[in-house]
Amino acid sequence: MKPYDKPALSYPEQVDLVRSRGLQVRDPGEAAKFLSRFSYYRISTYFLPFQTERDRFAPGSSFDAIVDLYRLDEELRRGLFAVLAKVEISLRTRFIYALAKGWGPFAHYLSSLMRSDFNHREWLDSLEREVDRAREPFINHYRVTYEGFPRLPVWMAVEVMRLGSLSALYSGLLPEPRRQIVEGFGLPHPVFRSWLHFLSYLRNVCAHHARLWDRELAIRPEIPRKDASWRKLAIGNTRVFYVLPVLECVTYWLGLSDAILDEVRKTLGRIQGMNPRFPQMMGIPQHWMGGGVFPAGTLRRQI
Repeated sequence: MKPYDKPALSYPEQVDLVRSRGLQVRDPGEAAKFLSRFSYYRISTYFLPFQTERDRFAPGSSFDAIVDLYRLDEELRRGLFAVLAKVEISLRTRFIYALAKGWGPFAHYLSSLMRSDFNHREWLDSLEREVDRAREPFINHYRVTYEGFPRLPVWMAVEVMRLGSLSALYSGLLPEPRRQIVEGFGLPHPVFRSWLHFLSYLRNVCAHHARLWDRELAIRPEIPRKDASWRKLAIGNTRVFYVLPVLECVTYWLGLSDAILDEVRKTLGRIQGMNPRFPQMMGIPQHWMGGGVFPAGTLRRQI
């Protein structure tokens, strides 16, 4: 261990630093302006695939290429976030309908629907804190009109709870309410549970503007190994490309248009084409040509 002694540098000094390490900078003034909008520390994570060793850029590496990669990663996050918004709304609707129709407006308060190893009280306490912080007009109306606040009907509660809270609720439910929620999805409970957790994680990565294009996934969605169509894919679940087959399945089962994934596919393809090493860093298989991962007619709503 040693003390941290790196000095703070001005924007022009930051440009001089990368140039001294072998990076081609076509316009130092524009590069400094870019670094004034996006911090050097944030951008430095995009240096890594252009370096042959620590603090040494490969011959021919340019600041322009790094900016292009950063911009494409931004596009990838925006595209995925837009898809996730539609998926999330549809999933919330399924939760609301299944629980309310099956067990009434306060189904999420029924301990009889929960697994014995699920800390239902702790989950409810967390939910009620979320409700108390919410400032939606329908929340304020309920607060002043009905007794029992912050105890809300499920169709209100699900609208304000975090996606992570929704994922935790699903994990805590007994088999029958879970079955009602996923009916027609064609996914066993452990897989759907892991996918919910993964989608919550992916949403947070996008919302916090974190590097995504070559990220090693900290939360890995389970592979439906009993499904022959998934076994044929032979795609690992550790890198960003695995997002695509998961979302193709989820959008299909929710009845959403596959076209909402076109921008994501296009951006993945553009990043893929920047460097021969990038496909492997993203988990893209050699046979992928930029379209849907699953052949037409492969997906089914039940298996």
